Amino acid sequence: MNNLHRKIKASGSPLLHVKLAPRNEMKNSLRFLVSGESVKKFVRKHHYIQKSVMLLILCSLVFISCSERSRDNPFDPNNPVTRGAPTGFRITSNRHTVTLEWNPIDVSELTSYKLHRGINDSTLNELVEVDSKTTLYYDSNLIYDNTYYYSIQGITEFDDGNLSLLEKIIPGNYNIWIADYWNGTVWRISYDGAHSMGSLYNISPKEIVYNPKTKSIWIADYWSRNVIEISPEFSQIREILLPDMPIDMAIDTTGGIIYTLLWKNRIIQTYSIEGVYKNSVTIPFSISKNSSIVYDEKCSTLWLSEPVNSVLMRISSDLDSNSIAQYTQFDNPRKMEPDPINGGTWIASNSGIIHFNSDSVITLYKTDYSIMDISVHPGNGDCYYIGRRKTDNNWIVGKIAIIPVVQDSIIFNNSYPNVYSIQVIPGSTGTGFILSQAGTGKLLRFDYLGRLIGEMSYFDWDLDFALE
Repeated sequence: MNNLHRKIKASGSPLLHVKLAPRNEMKNSLRFLVSGESVKKFVRKHHYIQKSVMLLILCSLVFISCSERSRDNPFDPNNPVTRGAPTGFRITSNRHTVTLEWNPIDVSELTSYKLHRGINDSTLNELVEVDSKTTLYYDSNLIYDNTYYYSIQGITEFDDGNLSLLEKIIPGNYNIWIADYWNGTVWRISYDGAHSMGSLYNISPKEIVYNPKTKSIWIADYWSRNVIEISPEFSQIREILLPDMPIDMAIDTTGGIIYTLLWKNRIIQTYSIEGVYKNSVTIPFSISKNSSIVYDEKCSTLWLSEPVNSVLMRISSDLDSNSIAQYTQFDNPRKMEPDPINGGTWIASNSGIIHFNSDSVITLYKTDYSIMDISVHPGNGDCYYIGRRKTDNNWIVGKIAIIPVVQDSIIFNNSYPNVYSIQVIPGSTGTGFILSQAGTGKLLRFDYLGRLIGEMSYFDWDLDFALE
């Protein structure tokens, strides 16, 4: 091979560089090439070979370039990433307004984007055309509880791109806040329960409350031993440091008082919403991490439930220890909600649903069920519940109305098992609700007819909710 190399170089001709073949093939080729006649023929023809190879390389580069251009072109309908449409198209709703966002298309010929919208069963129509530098649009003055469909396409000087896949959303009069203690996250999601509006991580939220007076969100953070106030945009407004881990919290929005239930110290401690300490009272029995408190504004009363020791406690809002009343006849009382119409409270327990009226008169419902959670409609006082029948573990979701007369309605009869948390969501056309389901990690959002209208995944089953 070295002799051949020297002879070619001696001819004054440029060298032809080729990729070496495998060793066995090289040996066979060398047997042919080392003959003098073969070398002479190679030298005479090497100019032709060089030109042929260069032409072959050039054609290959052109082919590869065209292939890559077609594959990388975001307007190519066969592009596996874009499929000819803008990517990253996402929508959220905040009451009457839907926010639409998308990723920019990086091509020089792009002139604009066209947004398309359909309402309920209507066809998709062009909503607006925005310039090529825009990646955000607000669609306002929408009608609550209607289903809106959106799609987007890019427009160039030469052609219109494909429409993106449809995105669906149902705007409404509430946003939903979720405290997921075991996953260490606070979420703000849309009315239809299907779109995230933001989240706060690295937190241990035991309770979350929305204060309509301040239009802010209050969170009891267990491991940080504090209560924090944040804006709807997740900016921290205030922090109240506590002497112990908070396991629950309630707010008197009228009086501007925050009640914190502290675990190890067994105390209820109060602060003003400005963070100034007010007073405290020691609980006369041991409490567990699942104990909870609620504030009844109608009766200026604080209620506490302790599931491990099966104790209920009622105390005046000023935490006067002489006003404490205890009830021990109920099995495993846990989640509570105040009655916003008549005063008193609703309580979920293994004894069924317990209702205390303003005079502490007790009524029991669903005694053949272990009630996992309840949620009370803030406007009419209806109590929504989820429970499991003691005899056969049959799961139900239902509603108890006591105005004008008591009426118990079953919404789901074992259609959705292993549901543990519920939140009522009033709407313009009727009352819906959201459930958390163990095993699947799903949030399931239903409208007033019990139809599934949205869902999200990767949540724990034991959640706390607040409506903004």
